[in-house]
Amino acid sequence: MPSTGGIQPSRVVVVDIDEARLSQAKKLLPVELAAAKGIELVYVNTCGMENPTAKTACANGRCGFR
Repeated sequence: MPSTGGIQPSRVVVVDIDEARLSQAKKLLPVELAAAKGIELVYVNTCGMENPTAKTACANGRCGFR
């Protein structure tokens, strides 16, 4: 995993509109590797989503009221 400067995120959401790029990212940084370090890693393809901003916010745990 890349250095985070001492900050340990609990969740990382990777967003793209290209499935090939997301697939490459999944190969380079598998969900299992992140989980072993205590990080929930979520990959989201927003291509064709009606409201990608809202769906991405939900993937990041910010659903509903802010």
